[in-house]
Amino acid sequence: MSQAQLQSTDEGFGPLQGPATALVVFLHGRGDTGHNMLPVVSALASAVPTARFWLPTAPRNQQGRTSWYETDGAGQFDQRIYELRHQLLSRVQTECQKLGLPMSQVAFAGFSQGSMIAALAGLEAASPCAGIGVLCGGVPWDLQLTDAMRDVPILFVAGGCDRTVTAETTRVAKERLLELGMRRLRYTELPELSHEISGEVIELMKEFLTACLPSPQAQAGQMHIPEGMQVFLLDAPDGTDNRGVVEGFEEGAERYWIRMLGGERRLLPASDFVQSLQVQLLQAGFGESPGESASLVGLELGADGAAGAYLVRECSQHATEDGPVLRVSPHRVLLPVGCIVRLGGLDAGPARLRPMAGRRASLRGGLADGRRLLAVEGESAPIRLLPRQLLP
Repeated sequence: MSQAQLQSTDEGFGPLQGPATALVVFLHGRGDTGHNMLPVVSALASAVPTARFWLPTAPRNQQGRTSWYETDGAGQFDQRIYELRHQLLSRVQTECQKLGLPMSQVAFAGFSQGSMIAALAGLEAASPCAGIGVLCGGVPWDLQLTDAMRDVPILFVAGGCDRTVTAETTRVAKERLLELGMRRLRYTELPELSHEISGEVIELMKEFLTACLPSPQAQAGQMHIPEGMQVFLLDAPDGTDNRGVVEGFEEGAERYWIRMLGGERRLLPASDFVQSLQVQLLQAGFGESPGESASLVGLELGADGAAGAYLVRECSQHATEDGPVLRVSPHRVLLPVGCIVRLGGLDAGPARLRPMAGRRASLRGGLADGRRLLAVEGESAPIRLLPRQLLP
């Protein structure tokens, strides 16, 4: 028998505003399509406007109906659900790389039969996802969970008038999740609900997604260097301690309050200091396995305003605070995902990028071609830049 293949993977919706800060995978029921879920996710999108929704369509069975799996007389799944789970997670990984998102910002949801594969994919992924919505459906009996997965939030909605997946059936599935040790399960039985995604179900899903996915306000707040971040002043006079700690941000002045170790408090632009970030050093550029961990302690600017070199101190077992400082090319340094950087060295690049010089951006991840993916303030789509154009 040939391997089952997703019938359609192109259907999607959102984000309604800004760059995507989350991915929601919504899986339809038996006999339906991802396209038919568009009205549902367009209603959900108002609660999570910076989420990207992906709506794949299951393959067709021998009767010509779409289905995520078939069962035998004993109720056992065929191999199809496991093959499709692998394909779903592979595609999710690709989408996360494009959008610069970790799995912790991915939610899975499914209606009826779709809830089975949503739970299977969400709870057996390589790392915990943001949450799982089980709507008028169930969960596989043979889930294999790590302890970290037991903290994944689950919204389980059942219908008291559902004759397709009865309330008695969903209660058994709920008990199975509790047996498996799920610690954040919310089970809601709606007495008047049939086998459908009603307005009441949509409101419950809105509340759930708002709670488990990053909000636009939270993302906007992350465009500032966080309070408590240790920094090193650039061009400090020799013999003086150039270390300080961020205490706040002045919106109007676009400057940070820095408390120096000696007690002095200064209001400085981000161009006057570099963050003490924990970074990974690459052996031969992006795509190779990370080598030693290191701490960023300085920055050298090139004539074009881009980073000529990062100054780092290795954090190996034998390194000390007074260990040697290494001068490393930016393409050999992986900054931590989520860190805030300024953009520089854009004047000689494409015209569309030049207005972004000096703006703040949040690092989403690295790409296979060596560039970095960033969410830039004021831009609706992620931007791809060279490592040397990131000024931490």
